[in-house]
Amino acid sequence: MYLKRDFRIETADGWQLAASHYGELNAAPVIIIANAIGVRRQFYNGLAEYFASEGYHVLTFDYRGMGESTSRLHDHNTIRLEDWGELDIKSVIDWAVKEFPNSSKYLIGHSVAGQVFPLAANANKLDAVCFVASQNPAKYYWNGFQKKVVNFFWKFVIPFTTRWFGHLPGWAYGGKYKIPFTVARDWATWGNSRDGVLEKLQNRDRFSRIHMPILFMSFSDDKLLAPKKAVEAIREGYGSRQKEHLHLTPHDLGVDRIGHFNFFSSNMSNHWKALKEWFEGESVQQSKLSRQA
Repeated sequence: MYLKRDFRIETADGWQLAASHYGELNAAPVIIIANAIGVRRQFYNGLAEYFASEGYHVLTFDYRGMGESTSRLHDHNTIRLEDWGELDIKSVIDWAVKEFPNSSKYLIGHSVAGQVFPLAANANKLDAVCFVASQNPAKYYWNGFQKKVVNFFWKFVIPFTTRWFGHLPGWAYGGKYKIPFTVARDWATWGNSRDGVLEKLQNRDRFSRIHMPILFMSFSDDKLLAPKKAVEAIREGYGSRQKEHLHLTPHDLGVDRIGHFNFFSSNMSNHWKALKEWFEGESVQQSKLSRQA
């Protein structure tokens, strides 16, 4: 049996990040779950509960300006997308290192997490990382109709809606929650650039310095939000020598649909064991994930 508690993690610049810790005092390894853009930490409760039941400490959190990490003391329209890595993920890692200095530490990142994780100066304090549907957002990595949709989103939807509403409404990107003005504008800048977050030489250098083992997962029916080519592009930016990439179909996992979000749903819980085994040093192959069903 594990315990859950909600608390706050303070960042270097004074933001109070809403966080949840699952686990008991005698648990050993630590898993940090880093969200997709526009997604609250509660979305990952099932995954967090699974790892906690397997003896892990699990830490979930909301980026500044999102979920319960909002503040009347700060101007949300000064938040930059890079802050989510440079300040928020860094602070969460610092908390984990301080609280569990002798434990192995891992991270599961969803979507945008793979873009901002290397911006944390202490990223290499983790032992291994898994990115699910993390992609380079530059529009050049999309094809066909999806490329037209993405191009329209970056060039017209974000500029128009943020100017009109002062933020990016949830309905404008197919989500539930509004995204701060400056975060949405940064997101569009990365999407319209030649190479997304890697466009800045400073960020490219940060990616190249990452050295822990990384597992990338992408899905054949996630063509609009994280197509295989875009996942390969973000993978290539990482300097890690050990980089595995699994590109899976719904058939591989015995389901009708995976898309961008369904890997974290309860009907996928039989496959989460493969992630646990990978963090513990075993190689993960497509056939092995299929056998977990």
